[in-house]
This record gives sequence, structure tokens and C-alpha cells, in this order.
Amino acid sequence: MLLSLLLLHRACSLATTTSGPPRRRQRMPSLAKKLEATDLECRLCLEGKGEGATFHLGLGTFRVPMALHEANRVKLAEMMPEGSQGVALLQGGDQQTRYDTDHEPVFRQESYFQYLFGVSEAGCFGAVSLPSAKATLFVPELGEDYEVFCGRYPSPEAFKAAYGVEEVRYLHELPAWLEAQLGEQGALYLLHGRNSDSGNWALPAAFAGDAAFAARRDTEALFGALAEARVTKSKAEVEVRRRQ
Repeated sequence: MLLSLLLLHRACSLATTTSGPPRRRQRMPSLAKKLEATDLECRLCLEGKGEGATFHLGLGTFRVPMALHEANRVKLAEMMPEGSQGVALLQGGDQQTRYDTDHEPVFRQESYFQYLFGVSEAGCFGAVSLPSAKATLFVPELGEDYEVFCGRYPSPEAFKAAYGVEEVRYLHELPAWLEAQLGEQGALYLLHGRNSDSGNWALPAAFAGDAAFAARRDTEALFGALAEARVTKSKAEVEVRRRQ
């Protein structure tokens, strides 16, 4: 029954987000080597021998290796249309409040962002450089007002160690970083598409200074590639689902 539902979901997603022949995986040697390393770390973690970063909820709880999300980023790079070059940028979820009060419900991360980065904090952006699959997180720079009530916010170094990404920067650095990364030929791939189950839309990342990249935006390629990546489960993903 579960397999039938997964196949049905994949068929619906592909019907609404892709057209033409099936997507081809870009088998670049560098990506294949990176995927091999992440698969090994995932296997070791599931055997209790891994040394990389993990997510867990305390002693005795199941540990999810951050290498799983790194493998997902590699999978995305492979699923993107052949020749894709530039940056895939996603916006994470924002912390909401209950109506007009300052009460904050339990935060749940945006699903596509969770799939690629595994980040628990709100207000972040994540970039996947293409075709290398290098990950860069952009995090808020919160001041003393926040820390008085909520405690110290993780530093970029703490984010990097916790989530196993290559680089972490503050949000105000995003426009300049994008300008340097895109160069003259790179495109800015943004998430935009309709979820075939809920009918709701995934919206492109929006940030201060994004108007400067209007001519570089591509809102067609990323959603279909990411939807395909999410329904194509690796062995590590299947094992995590079994533990849920």
C-alpha cells in the first residue's frame, strides 16, 4: 500500500511539474565521488560508527546523519537540466506567531529546505552551487534584544559544525555572494511550482536586494528537479523512513 502511494505521488508530481523525456542524471566524476562518501557516512552512522554531524532528540533517540542531506544536494545537482550552472537558492521557513500575540507555535521547517539542508532554525536561506553541489547557508544576525529573551543564537561556525555544510554566512552577505558566484554566465535557480497534493504554491526566495538579479532568475528548472529528487529514495532515506 505504501509503495503504491509513493508511486502515485511520483506520477502526480511529474505530471504537474515536468514535460518531455525523463530527466537525465549528470554523472560527473566529482559528484559521484561525493555521493560515494556521503553514502558511506550514512551507512556508518546507521551502524553507530559514524563521525559526521547528526540530528537527534537526545540520548537514545535515532540519529539522522547530515550526510543524508548532503547526498540529497548531490542528487539535486544530478537531476537539474544538463548544463545547469549557477546557484539554486531556497528560503527556509519563518517563525510565525499566534494571531496578534507574541506566542510562537512550534516551528516546522519548510519541506524542500529541510530536505536539502536539515536546518532546524527559522529565517535561514540555503544555496546549492551548480554543478558542484557545494552548500552555503545564510543565517540571521540577531542582536542583544533576541539573546536577552531567547539565549545566544548559534554562530556561523556552530551552524557549519551542526549541519555539515561547506560554508555559512550572514544574510546581509547574500547579494554580494550571489554576484560573485554567478559571474557572467550563471543563473539564479529559484523554487516555484504547485504542489499537486495540496494545491498550494512553492514561492521563490525573496530577500533584500533580489531585484538586482531579476534578469538572472530561472523559476522553471528547480521545482521539477527537486520534486524528482525527493521521490527518488536512496538506501539511506529508506532506512530513515523505516525508523520513523
